[in-house]
Amino acid sequence: MLTPHESYLALGKTSALRESAYRDLFQSHIPDMDINAIRLATNKSWVLGSEKFIEQFERRVGVAGKTAGHGGDRKSKAYKKSTTLTP
Repeated sequence: MLTPHESYLALGKTSALRESAYRDLFQSHIPDMDINAIRLATNKSWVLGSEKFIEQFERRVGVAGKTAGHGGDRKSKAYKKSTTLTP
């Protein structure tokens, strides 16, 4: 037995109104930039959201929500200087 979600029921007083309102939710175009961000986050298992949202997620769950980065450009002088051991 299924029970409609309260958010769905709030879309209209009748079944026909709810169905129409629900279909309208998916009529807008999602920009390519957003689609690419969703795909990247999904493929890399990152959290997608604002910096504040990601920080809240990391605090609550205790895991990184995005990559920490992988160093710098290893050919640059600045990188070589920062990784050179000094006696």
